[in-house]
Amino acid sequence: MKWLLSRSPGFFGIAYLAMLPIFGGLYTVSGSFYHSTVAREPTNRGLNADIRQRFAAVLLERFIDAHGGTTTSKDGFIVDASRIRINDLKTSLETLVGEERFRTRAELVIEIAADDASGERMRGIAMQAVKERTGQHIDVPPFRWMVSTYDLDFAVLPGIRPRSATEIQIFISEKSTLGGPSSWGLATSLPGAQRIAHGRLLLNMRVPPGLYRALQELGAATEGTPLSISDNFLRMFYLSAATATTVGYGDIVPLSATSRMLVSLEGILGITLIGFFINSVFVQRPIRTRKPTQADQHDAEAVNV
Repeated sequence: MKWLLSRSPGFFGIAYLAMLPIFGGLYTVSGSFYHSTVAREPTNRGLNADIRQRFAAVLLERFIDAHGGTTTSKDGFIVDASRIRINDLKTSLETLVGEERFRTRAELVIEIAADDASGERMRGIAMQAVKERTGQHIDVPPFRWMVSTYDLDFAVLPGIRPRSATEIQIFISEKSTLGGPSSWGLATSLPGAQRIAHGRLLLNMRVPPGLYRALQELGAATEGTPLSISDNFLRMFYLSAATATTVGYGDIVPLSATSRMLVSLEGILGITLIGFFINSVFVQRPIRTRKPTQADQHDAEAVNV
C-alpha cells in the first residue's frame, strides 16, 4: 500500500485510461449485453431500407426468370423495379416448433401494367364477366394497371452463416387488389406461389446469403442483441467509459452473471483509481515554504526582546 500511495498522478491517470479498452475488450468477448437503442440507430434504419430494396430486387429477378428473361410476361403484363415495394418490415425473435427463429413480417405491394393488346383482352374478359353476372352489357375501360397488396410472413434462423443462396418459405396472405381480379395479379406478380388455403399462399424462394445475413442482423438488432456490427468494440468501449466514470446511461445493460461481475469490478476500480489520483495530486504534493525576509527576522528579534 505504501508503494501504491507513493506513485505519481501520471501513474494513476495512465492506469485509469488503460482500464477502459481492457474492459471494453472483455465486454466484447462476453457479449451478454442488451442494447436498448440499437434498433433505432441510423445504421439499422438504413439496414431496414436496404433489406426492403434488396428483397424487392430478388422478387423482380424471380419474375424475370419465370417470364423468359424479360419484365413482360407472356400475357403482356409488365413489372419493373419501380413497381415493387416492401413496406413495414418488422422482425421479432420467436420460438417455432421448439426452435428460435427471427420471424419477419412485411407488406408487399406490386403494381402491374399492361400493354395495349393485353389491356383490350382483359377488358373483354371483364365485360364478359359483368354480362354473366348482371345480364347487361356494360362498357369497361381498357385495363391499364393493377395494384396487388400482400402480407408476407417468413422465418430466418439466427445461427447459420450461409455461403450460397438459401431457400426460405414465405407465407403470403392476399390483402387487396385494385384494378382487376386478384387471380390476375397473383399469377403474374408471384409466379410459383402455391395456394394452401383460402387467401393463403406459400412461396419457396431462394435469397442471396448477404440478404439472409442482413435479415439475421436486423432481427438481432430488434431484440437488442446485435449479431455482427462493425463498431461492436466501440460500443463496449463506450460502456466501459460510462461505467468507469459512474455515468451509467442504461442504454447497454448486462444480462449474464459474468457481464454483471465485470461491470461491477470496473466501477469499483474506476472509483478507486480516481481516489488514488486525487490523493497523489493534493495530499502528497510537498508544501512549498518561502525563505524568511529581513522583516521577518526583525519581527522575530522584537518578539524575543
